[in-house]
Amino acid sequence: MILFLISLLPYAMADIIMEDNSPPGNFTDGENIIMSSLWALGLCTCIGQVCKYKKKIPVLVNPEDGKYYDGESKTYLSVTPKDKVAFEKFKKDINEVKRVITYLEKQEEYEKENEIFKEGVTEEIKYKFGTGEIRSKVDGKYYHGKRNDDKGITESRLYTFKERIDKTQVKMNKLITKDHNDYCDNCSLDIENSKRRRVYNIYKCNGHTI
Repeated sequence: MILFLISLLPYAMADIIMEDNSPPGNFTDGENIIMSSLWALGLCTCIGQVCKYKKKIPVLVNPEDGKYYDGESKTYLSVTPKDKVAFEKFKKDINEVKRVITYLEKQEEYEKENEIFKEGVTEEIKYKFGTGEIRSKVDGKYYHGKRNDDKGITESRLYTFKERIDKTQVKMNKLITKDHNDYCDNCSLDIENSKRRRVYNIYKCNGHTI
């Protein structure tokens, strides 16, 4: 009898349908600045320039109660194209925004490079202490790794960089290397920040002097 019941288990499991409570794919977070702005514009009274741009909105944006999807009081915004032509216009506009974001990111990087140069990190110094790029000069010392003005930086991650320890082919950048000794000739393993890491270790530049 037990063996018979066990033999039926795969069929019983196949009939079980896991309930998916995630929101639909056309929902965004209620705090999404782009969609919330379009929703707010759609509510505005049609006067002057407001009326002009209100008519151009290519999608319908409506608030949705999140309790039906995640059991929380979170608000979502549903996005529905008005028609095919409007949807194509919407995609074109979003791609234009992406282009602007890319440009602004490059400007931000340029300004950071300029700030690094002002600190005293010249082209002659930049790769003097390994293949990694020197990105900071503090109290007469030069450092690889994260700067104090990098996004999301914490004190414990200052002057750190990553070394890939798996065999996956990944694109290297200013803060990732395949060989820490090659990247920086005066660094040490950051044991605390490297805990539970599977694909990379964290190393900390100890500083360089001339």
